[in-house]
Amino acid sequence: RYLDLIIQDRRNLGILLLQAPIIGVLLMLVAKADALVGEKTFASEAKKVLFMLATVAVWFGIINAAREITKESPIFRRERLANLRIGPYVLSKIAILLLLVVIQSALLLGLVSLRVQLPAMGVLLPGWLELYATTLLTSLAGLAMGLAISSSASTPDRAISIVPLALIPQILFAGVIFTLGDGFSVQRLLSWFTISRWAMDAYGTTVNLNELPFQPGMLRVAKDEYAFTAGHLLSRWAILLVYMLVCLGITAWQLKRRDRQV
Repeated sequence: RYLDLIIQDRRNLGILLLQAPIIGVLLMLVAKADALVGEKTFASEAKKVLFMLATVAVWFGIINAAREITKESPIFRRERLANLRIGPYVLSKIAILLLLVVIQSALLLGLVSLRVQLPAMGVLLPGWLELYATTLLTSLAGLAMGLAISSSASTPDRAISIVPLALIPQILFAGVIFTLGDGFSVQRLLSWFTISRWAMDAYGTTVNLNELPFQPGMLRVAKDEYAFTAGHLLSRWAILLVYMLVCLGITAWQLKRRDRQV
């Protein structure tokens, strides 16, 4: 049923599918060809491209899902009376929206790769595959956050109004535009609760940011966040998966609360 609803809403589906190629083309216009790989590659430029990939991936996930539960609240309540179980209901959302983020992630990274040279190898897999895996996992975490927002909002308009509050911390605490500070800090603590921080860690590992000088004339500044090891990359992927599961748990809990409000 949910797949049929998605397909029938062709205008919204078209807008969602067009986001990736439009943003991908815009990134092609501003990114440097050697931003990630090359003799004149610097960490400052690489971070810009990776940060945009992380932010856009989170955006895809959240915006895809933010309206999907709250817009069908009456249908959900009616079907709950007919013994609809919350687990399968949430999983049906994930299964269908997963197809969407798979396509969006491929389009985004594919278009960017037409302009920006990707690393031939990451720490475990071919560079493009690691970058795609991180993009997809980031979108999935954003997708789960979007469902949590949707399950918490009473109307689609309220859900959309919450989206900026979820996205802005992804920008502030990714560790790119603003520093997270040395050692333990409030900024670093808050970054642990953002998706973009862990996505940036994974991206930085794949392109081996620690081997790049930050800017022309500056020495390399190695950071623990970008350690070029398989364990580091896998731990960041695992964190993104855990983030997704936590948000799905919040979604299920919020839906269960609705039963008591009826």
